[in-house]
Amino acid sequence: LAGLVGTSQVAAGIAHSCALDDNGVVRCWGANGFGQLGVGSTQQSPVPVQVALPGKAIAIAAGGSSTCAIDEAKALWCWGRGDSGQLGDGTTQNRNKPVQISAFGPTAEVAIGPDHTCATGGDGYLRCTGLNGNGALGFEGLGQLLAPRIVGGLLRIGSLAVGAQLSCLRRPDGTAACFGQGAFGQLGDGKKLANATPVAVTKLVGVVEVTAGTLSACARLANGSAACWGYGATGALGNGSAASQGEPVTVPKLSGVRDLSTSGSHTCAVRQDGA
Repeated sequence: LAGLVGTSQVAAGIAHSCALDDNGVVRCWGANGFGQLGVGSTQQSPVPVQVALPGKAIAIAAGGSSTCAIDEAKALWCWGRGDSGQLGDGTTQNRNKPVQISAFGPTAEVAIGPDHTCATGGDGYLRCTGLNGNGALGFEGLGQLLAPRIVGGLLRIGSLAVGAQLSCLRRPDGTAACFGQGAFGQLGDGKKLANATPVAVTKLVGVVEVTAGTLSACARLANGSAACWGYGATGALGNGSAASQGEPVTVPKLSGVRDLSTSGSHTCAVRQDGA
């Protein structure tokens, strides 16, 4: 890709992508109808264009038609689609330039879905903002939030993933929990019900990382294996079946996993041997 050298991280939304280089520069390309490229306009770009952040970025995330970056001072900056409050800036406006989301405070990790965003902070708490579809923000009886609010009882989150009306996280003890939509078993608790309270993903220990797609979720485990649960008709669970699963199923013939990504209706993995 033109202009991309020393890329350290990439992130993709529905129709746009971004890359972070070793110098802390963020560049994005693709669709830009909501300002998700962060360049001050809504004109799409077929080549990477630099985002005007005030300082160096250390991490990026993209989802739906929104983008966020964490800078060296742990400040969170977001831009793009904001109609559900998913940017967390107190409005439902789209932003075509990065806006600092001070309500999140110092940020360690951020994850973005089509309509909501969650982030963990230096205080260890999880905060979410945007559309609360099926309790995806972790609150009962709430339509949406325009600014982040602490999800109660969750401390020292180690990995975070957000899908469509779904939020999942890794707990300090190596277990995982999910909340939000559960009609296809994507909460992993053996049921097919929505729940605004984080519920433990059953039979899952040694979790290193969690990922989430539209209707499914996966985890990378300390022993190098991967397990997935939720909607199975697209094959996103990787177990050779099209059946949905309410509890995690191990992905067969996959070992030594060092990176995992679930998005939309598919999942990909990178093994230790580079395959």
